[in-house]
Amino acid sequence: MDIINAVSNGDRDTVVDLLSQGVDPNTTDESGNTLLHLAVQSNQLKVLNVLLRSRKVDSTIRNQNGDTAIVLAMKLGNRDLVSKIYQAMHFPAHYVHDKDIIVDYDSSLGVGGITMVYQGTFHGQKVAVKESKAGDEDFKQEIKMMELCRSPYFVELIAVSDIYTTHPKMALEFMDSGSLEGHINALREGKPTKLKVTTLEVAWILANAIYDLHHAGIIHRDIKSSSILLSSDKYIKLGGIGNGREWGSRTNEGLNAVFSMAPEVFSSDGHYSTASDIYSFGVVLTELDTLELPYANLGLSPFKIFDRIRRGKLAPKISSNCEPWLQSLIEHCLSFDPNKRPTAKEVIDILQNRFPNLHEQITE
Repeated sequence: MDIINAVSNGDRDTVVDLLSQGVDPNTTDESGNTLLHLAVQSNQLKVLNVLLRSRKVDSTIRNQNGDTAIVLAMKLGNRDLVSKIYQAMHFPAHYVHDKDIIVDYDSSLGVGGITMVYQGTFHGQKVAVKESKAGDEDFKQEIKMMELCRSPYFVELIAVSDIYTTHPKMALEFMDSGSLEGHINALREGKPTKLKVTTLEVAWILANAIYDLHHAGIIHRDIKSSSILLSSDKYIKLGGIGNGREWGSRTNEGLNAVFSMAPEVFSSDGHYSTASDIYSFGVVLTELDTLELPYANLGLSPFKIFDRIRRGKLAPKISSNCEPWLQSLIEHCLSFDPNKRPTAKEVIDILQNRFPNLHEQITE
């Protein structure tokens, strides 16, 4: 069809003309790719902008590989196109009545120190519902932070209810394939996984998520494999965004995340910095490389492990068959000296070189 060729060839004027004549913006080719998919595949930013302005365009349509246009852009490593689609198709969270968020209390997805997560629905859409055991200010601050710092690489905040009561709720994107931790455990045990992802794919999404956080002046403080969530339709996203703090904050974490913490966090003042998040990123990469939890099978007590990490005498291991580029990246991220670790932007630049046919570079 004419519009398919026009989109693939970047003929913006013809696309505008055909859409004005009533051509369906959701037209697909023989492979099930919509015009948005084709614009992403051929890196046609101007054409993509035209399509995104069409009222009838549907960015949720998946091609034969099961990818939406934004997921395809992520898989191609094209951060600019991802940003354009996200800005056009995502809106602020809804503030709704309690009855609008329906919670299935028999389907627990996780329990934290002061929060619980259940499966639920919001206007017929399956969601993860996060509740606080008490209507504390930290939970409300978490909601505020998730609203202020939005990114296509974060688990999305969809709706909030009862914000001014003692039982506020958050409806979050439901990630149907579990956590990266569960994925790695399945691979180690030889069990089938719900989603096939490569180390490069996970590293790319996580690096971009960290970049967006740090660019907003936020430190995550809890990056680990269980905070990275997988989905058959939403791909890979970083969770726990609202648990972050502004630069200069100090840790009060328990033992649940300590094996991903940087050495400086174990010091007496427990100071976090952006470099601490990069260290945790490196730990996740070692898990993907070895399919083992950090410091597994060492036969040491937690206290001895913590002490050796703090003194720079112990770091997660790297496998003997790790690819050279990945080994180099991990070693730099796990540098004992925080000043020797790369920034999130530098990590992105390194990873972009691993993608074929990349067309763009991010800028500060």
